[in-house]
Amino acid sequence: MDIYNKLRIYDIDSSYHLEFDRNGYLGKCIENKTLLHVGCSDFPITQQRINEKNLLHQKLEELARSITGIDLSEEGINILIKHGFKNVFRMDAENLELCNKFDVIVAGDVMEHLNNPGLFLQGAIPLLNPGGEIIIGVPSALTLNNIKPWFFGWEQVHVDHTFYFSPKTLSALCARFDLLPTKLIFTVQPAGPYESTAYVFARKMVLKLCNTMAPSIIMHFKKAEDVDKTVYFDWK
Repeated sequence: MDIYNKLRIYDIDSSYHLEFDRNGYLGKCIENKTLLHVGCSDFPITQQRINEKNLLHQKLEELARSITGIDLSEEGINILIKHGFKNVFRMDAENLELCNKFDVIVAGDVMEHLNNPGLFLQGAIPLLNPGGEIIIGVPSALTLNNIKPWFFGWEQVHVDHTFYFSPKTLSALCARFDLLPTKLIFTVQPAGPYESTAYVFARKMVLKLCNTMAPSIIMHFKKAEDVDKTVYFDWK
């Protein structure tokens, strides 16, 4: 048995690609659909995201047919409510307690914070409408940032992260719940106030040359029974 098998991604476009406008891409994916947004507050930078006008939940709310937002942070949810957001609730992603179903479930920058991401998947799958999909965004284990420990002895990782994910490891986890990957996107977060224009430009040029160095990935997953398995590409 080959323990280093290729990963088959059932994408009608037959390739992966790079998206610099992460929020814009996710917005197109959920347009006019019923949506569950997991990790909706982006806490602890909720207020910062609102001030900078790049809060993902706001973008998704503008485009979705209907949206429900959940987040573990009570403070983050309270900030959203204070700014007029509706239908947002404090809830643990590992213990989803919802009755309605959704066309799309978006979990951006959530899985790497969990104690048991399998519990999230187990609870999310029954919430999908027929043909629905789960879109997961995570920091990429393949990012160029991860060479920093080699040269500087500095592991650049959020203090609350519990996992590293790559396209193969994320897909292996999802496969245990009968979910198959249908898209692979390399992407970046919106530029922060501490990132200079020169740095953002240089990063963009590097990533155009090598997409797989991007700091984040987005992957789409569907129930195996809903996937067209005749069209695919192999991620080696």
